[in-house]
Amino acid sequence: YQDDIKVKLYKVLNELDENEFYIINSIYFCDKKEIDVAKKLGISQQMLNYHKKRILKKLKKTLL
Repeated sequence: YQDDIKVKLYKVLNELDENEFYIINSIYFCDKKEIDVAKKLGISQQMLNYHKKRILKKLKKTLL
């Protein structure tokens, strides 16, 4: 069952565009701080948080 979830997760992560993938990968898999990711992208932390929430909703919708 866990292998099925991993396969689905990798599949939906690969469907994200470059910036979406960078945000999710950096924050959740590379343990980078939101402020550092925001600086790298040249946006505010609040804007990054908005994008993160939107991406997570997209992932949730796709996975469910």
